[in-house]
This record gives sequence, structure tokens and C-alpha cells, in this order.
Amino acid sequence: MACLGYASGPPEDLFAPSPWNPAGYMQRPDVTLFNTHVIECAGGTLAVPPSPEHIAHSVSSDMRCSIDLEWMQASNRVFIKDPRLCATALYWIRCGMLDGFEIELLHISRDIESTARSCLSHYDVKAYVHGTVSQARATIKLYDDYAGWLLRNMPFHSVHVNYDDFLLEPTAAVRRLASFAECRDAQKITAALAATKAGHSLMSKEGVLPP
Repeated sequence: MACLGYASGPPEDLFAPSPWNPAGYMQRPDVTLFNTHVIECAGGTLAVPPSPEHIAHSVSSDMRCSIDLEWMQASNRVFIKDPRLCATALYWIRCGMLDGFEIELLHISRDIESTARSCLSHYDVKAYVHGTVSQARATIKLYDDYAGWLLRNMPFHSVHVNYDDFLLEPTAAVRRLASFAECRDAQKITAALAATKAGHSLMSKEGVLPP
């Protein structure tokens, strides 16, 4: 998404690359911590977060002051990535945290079995699904259901893309994202495709590409 014109803030504010994702992240630790706290304040856990509507109505809007979103003002288009947003995005919207921005929703999913295996091999995620494939499946389905609910019920520009499309047909997948982003710049689209292929190649070499 960075290649297509979206910013996630200064690179030093993002999660650093790791052996699990040597290509790097577009994910912010402050957003992850904030969303985790919101889910817990609503009585849930990362394995079983409450529904978007429950969170939006049960957590005080005062909590929004605990996260600094000033970085968003530096760019015309920003991208906030965190799986927890499947449950917390409605809270962000109803509390006015995204006021002044035209909201777009991007839902990327993968088949449950592949994602469950990925969860159980991840250094962090495996802990909150209790190291069991049954909980991993249930958690993935819940997050995916919440993301689907948001796309169906929120009046925003949205798209649902399957992760495997980036592996099997990367050109088509990147062009679909470019269309969603209304990006017609051939150089940016080419750069996005190159980054997609390079990321896949790097993860494969490191032996950390999920099965």
C-alpha cells in the first residue's frame, strides 16, 4: 500500500522487520497496544474479542485520548494495519478518531487451515490462541466474520482480497489494489508489484513463509 500512495507514519515508528517478516511491516506498535486495550476493556481477549458493535457501545470514548494520531496529519492518505481493527474499527469511527478522513476498508483474508498453521508457528500469536489449532481456527473465523460485517454494514469504499491471490496471481492482485486505491500511476503499480514479489521471495528464502 505504501507503493500506491498510503503512509503508515515514519518508518522508525513501525514494527521493525523480524525473522518472521524480514520484508518489514506497515504496522504500528502504538495502534496494536491501543486496540488490545480497547478489546480488553470491552471484556474480551485477543483470542475472543467482542463484536464491533459491543466494543463501540461499551468502551468509553475518552480512551481515544490515550493514543497520539498526530502522525496522520502529515499525509493525504494513511494506512492503518492491525488485525484487531476487525473488532475495533467501529469504535474508532464512532468515537470520531477518523474524523476528517475519507475512510476506506481493505479486508485481506486467507483460508482458515493455512492461517491456523501460520498462527501456531508465529512467535507471538501462538500464545494468545493457547497453542491449539482449534482455538486458532475459531479466532481466525471470528476476526474474518467481524471484517466481513464491517464491509457489509459500513457505507465506505471497500474491497476484499484473498492473500493467496498475491502468491498465485500477483499482477492481478496488485492491479486490483491499485484500482481500489484509484492509482493509475504505472510506475507506482510496477513498484508495488516488485515489492510484492520481493517480499514473497525474501520470506521464502528465510524459510518463514507460512505453509
